[in-house]
Amino acid sequence: MFTVSSLSLTVRSFAKLNCGLEVLHKRADGFHAINTVFMRISLHDTLTLELAPHDSTSSFDSSLASTTVHVHCEPELGIPAEQNIAFKAAQMLLEHPSAHQRFDKHDAVSITIHKRIPTGGGLGGGSSNAAHTLLALNNLLGNPLSQPELLQIAACVGSDVPFFILDTPCSVGTSRGEVLQPLDVRLPYWIVLVCSGIHVATPWAYKALARTQDSSRPASDFAAICTADHLADAAWLHEHIVNDFESVVFAEHPFLATLKERLYDAGAVFAQMSGSGSTLFGFFTSEEAAHTAQQRFSDTQAIVCQPV
Repeated sequence: MFTVSSLSLTVRSFAKLNCGLEVLHKRADGFHAINTVFMRISLHDTLTLELAPHDSTSSFDSSLASTTVHVHCEPELGIPAEQNIAFKAAQMLLEHPSAHQRFDKHDAVSITIHKRIPTGGGLGGGSSNAAHTLLALNNLLGNPLSQPELLQIAACVGSDVPFFILDTPCSVGTSRGEVLQPLDVRLPYWIVLVCSGIHVATPWAYKALARTQDSSRPASDFAAICTADHLADAAWLHEHIVNDFESVVFAEHPFLATLKERLYDAGAVFAQMSGSGSTLFGFFTSEEAAHTAQQRFSDTQAIVCQPV
């Protein structure tokens, strides 16, 4: 996963799917209690981190030293670097006493993110970038923080970030999504992602669901549901794996419901929206079937990937 050279490190930052997402109730702290299955997929961004030592003669731009943390995205996201979640993650790690002591002999850290994961589509690209920033920066500093300490920071950065800290392909996420139960299972499908470019604001989606503190219901036992036999059974998936956000998001954006039906028409054994949207995914039984289906979405972005 890591490629290290001197004071720089390059890491792949994988995307995720939510295979099933239940929004149980609104918590007293304003967040929502959820129940979901995170699945890591091969689609990834690439992050390169470089530390600038004092009196550096490296290629690092010394004019960035006064900012301590510098983030650059290719292509650009159209937001200030300080609003990038990777920037927040790096700053929070460097504020930890153990990391700060190791960083003291350096002027700055540069983070370059080569984006492939579509933004704002429920694939966790930003959360993954934040998590891999934490992992990579900790590595460059000689691993002063333990995994539990990294998970604690990750949960403060964002609810989906802890999943990417764990080296696991699949986990049940509860509470805000930061309480994780790794599953020893691999999804037996090729995946087609259909990315419409429609932006669904997560706060809007939660508000539209109108969950209250009194609207709780029993959570599905995803750990029992997501066994190798059950995941290979399309009928079982249809019966037990739902995304609560689909009802409100599809009502607001009917085109997304159409894309889901087109995935089935293209041969998907199961299709669903990831997270609060707007990316749709379909499971296919072979690489050939996935690539054949991809060709049927020439009017929008479609990506073939695998579980990893």
